[in-house]
Amino acid sequence: MSPRSRMVPRAEVQHRTRRRHALDVVVLLLLALLPLQASIRDASSAAASKTTTNRAAETPKVFLALENRKVTTKQHARARVVVVSSRASRSQKVFGRVKVVVKGGGKTRSVLAAMSGHRKVVALPKLPRGFYKVRGEFLGNESLGKAHSRFKKLTVTRAGTGAGGGGGAFPNASNTGVPAGVTLKPYRGPCTITADNTVIDSKSVSCYLSIQAKNVVIRNSSLKQVQMDQDIMHAQGKSGWSFSVTDSNVDGGSVDGPGICCGNYNVLRVEMRGGHNGAQCENDANYCNLTDSWIHGQYEPAGGTRHLGGFLNDGGTPSTLIHNSITCEPRAENDEGGCSGDINLIANFGVMASVSVQNNFLGANANSAFCTYAGATPGTPSYASQSNHIVYLDNVFERADRIANPAAGQPASTNRCAAYGPVSGFDSSGPGNVWTGNHYDDGTAIVCTANKCM
Repeated sequence: MSPRSRMVPRAEVQHRTRRRHALDVVVLLLLALLPLQASIRDASSAAASKTTTNRAAETPKVFLALENRKVTTKQHARARVVVVSSRASRSQKVFGRVKVVVKGGGKTRSVLAAMSGHRKVVALPKLPRGFYKVRGEFLGNESLGKAHSRFKKLTVTRAGTGAGGGGGAFPNASNTGVPAGVTLKPYRGPCTITADNTVIDSKSVSCYLSIQAKNVVIRNSSLKQVQMDQDIMHAQGKSGWSFSVTDSNVDGGSVDGPGICCGNYNVLRVEMRGGHNGAQCENDANYCNLTDSWIHGQYEPAGGTRHLGGFLNDGGTPSTLIHNSITCEPRAENDEGGCSGDINLIANFGVMASVSVQNNFLGANANSAFCTYAGATPGTPSYASQSNHIVYLDNVFERADRIANPAAGQPASTNRCAAYGPVSGFDSSGPGNVWTGNHYDDGTAIVCTANKCM
């Protein structure tokens, strides 16, 4: 019998049939899975696209501000970088690294710093004279992408070596006060300023000005005293009173009070003399800023017991003093009065915090106690022990002074800026406290360690 004609057993036929059915089932399953795989791929692509979209939505905004847009070759400019996430609240911290980029003079410089909050202040390197562009960059983290700020302009000028004399780089009679050529007219307006955005320009003001309004501008004028009293502001249920004084003279005369007081002010290229302090900053204000100005010539009556100074912050208010000449000049009339110092950060009414003293000239006086009280001097001991973020950077201390007619028991000369030394009460262990680049006018460094400066 030929192979073609042989009979196939029934059992084998059934086996072959079952195998064909199984193969058909597998094919059907494969055909069913193909659309499912496509759906999975589409879902994965959608998820990836959504993730990419989410990442783009979480790119933060970065802002940069320069604490001073004009510094000298001996100063470190300070840049404040702020990172804001669209989803994170301001109470949540942003962790990561920031980079501040400085372009100019044919070079690009950068400074890296760690961020553990929404903002970071970065000290830039000392730069050659010239013009620069500065930008802040956030380098990203697990939840936020990279981003950068706009460029801000920075000007670096040549540093001077002294405070007096015509042409010296530090403020003096030639570069502060009412500019030459300005004609002053009598001021006829109110002595209590209550209208926001008031402007006083090129006036001779014969009364004490009380600032009780926002954004009051005073420029090119001769003044007696200018004060914004935050106690009055709060008593009236108000907020935000502020003023600026630019290119003006302030002469407190023989009054037992400050020429400029008591907070929320910006002072630029102003000569202050007379009174017991040129400028004063009191507790519960928001800020006090003094730049390119000259304080000297305080008034102590014969036999007087006033405590005099150049600039006084008595605690609780952030302050910035950049490139000023400050000297408490009068001799001590007796053991109870006279000059405390040029820059006095004394924590009488609040913790001394967030004060920057940068590139100032502190004049010598053999009858001053110290040339500066640096925030951790009582005052109130509990406040003084908490001083923080007090920065003294690149300041010049005049070394020698001789008093022609000292009072009984008072020194006739000094070789260390003041009777007891240049500095009292700098807490080198306080958080954020920095003392660097400070020196006498002969170049000798003044070093502060373990609460002692010499």
